[in-house]
Amino acid sequence: MHVISDILDCCFERKKEACMIPLQTVQAHFSSLLSNHVKASYAQHGYQYSLDFFASRLVQYSSHSEIFWETQYGLILCVQDRSEPVPKIRPIAVIGFEKKSNHLFVPQVQGVKGAREYLRPIRWAHLLYCALIVFGRELKIEEIRVCPGDSTEYNPFRNSSVSRDCTLKECEVWAARLRLIYDKASQQCGFKWVERTRTYTYSLSQ
Repeated sequence: MHVISDILDCCFERKKEACMIPLQTVQAHFSSLLSNHVKASYAQHGYQYSLDFFASRLVQYSSHSEIFWETQYGLILCVQDRSEPVPKIRPIAVIGFEKKSNHLFVPQVQGVKGAREYLRPIRWAHLLYCALIVFGRELKIEEIRVCPGDSTEYNPFRNSSVSRDCTLKECEVWAARLRLIYDKASQQCGFKWVERTRTYTYSLSQ
């Protein structure tokens, strides 16, 4: 049993290593990506944003206890508040994805609970989609597919454990919010609806 686990660990490490150079390219372009997604009304802010990477063969909590991953891979948007006496790096949003043979599939795009103050100055979902496009191009895959908001595991009308203790109105607001993040934001970044896969898809050949 341990031998099988060791083999799987080695295979996953090789897959993870293949992501490192593409990740470095994304991080090198992050400043320009960020500047394109800062809201005009928040041109002046005391936050320093950065991008980190998550990879784990066994989907689990990462070193950031605030995040529960639904995927093996992900990009983490982080922030440092320079007004703090001792600024610390904290995660504020994630985009989780699975690497398939010819595409990346995205079922998880979410802000971290309690991070609204840090997310407010930027169009964070758009920023994460655009970062993933750069990552996918460097990884030399064909396309990126995003799950629509109505099909995510976080949709209260799809997952009863999510809607527990919520009123109908609260569920409707929640579902609408998911559509903004998964459907509208991805479309604004150039993703197109593909009926065959029932996903919003970005062709990396374009």
